Amino acid sequence: MEFTPQSMMMFSGIGILCWLMLRNRWKRRRVAEPAVRVPPLGYNANAAGRDGGLAFTGTESLGAPRDVLKWQVELHDLGRELKAELDTKLPAVRALTKQYDQAAQRLGEMIRLADEVQSRESALQAAQRLNRLGWPPDRIAQALDLTEPAVEDLIAADAEPT
Repeated sequence: MEFTPQSMMMFSGIGILCWLMLRNRWKRRRVAEPAVRVPPLGYNANAAGRDGGLAFTGTESLGAPRDVLKWQVELHDLGRELKAELDTKLPAVRALTKQYDQAAQRLGEMIRLADEVQSRESALQAAQRLNRLGWPPDRIAQALDLTEPAVEDLIAADAEPT
């Protein structure tokens, strides 16, 4: 499509017409909408000061009803009490956590030792196993680093019916 001077004039006319219609609409909207009026805030409304300056006169100068101010003070006091209670309990929680960590560490060590003991063969089991293989008591005593009477007692325990 080729743009001729006539088509350019038509597009510019349509653009000007749209702009004029939108401008009128914007003007009507501004006139129809009233300006937002914000009433003066009550904060420090009752403040009185010397030399033209403002001075804070306690809760009266906040401009809130007395019940609301009382409620606010009670909430503030409750917050301070709760914070103090938490601050006093926090060291106890830290101490308990430390004790739990130490107990868990001890328990882990005991579990490791129990596994180690279970994996080892006891002297009784070893003596009985070697006796069943036909080893003599003096050789079993040497292998297990025990005395010969101790090995004979272990072997005798195996021969007793349970």
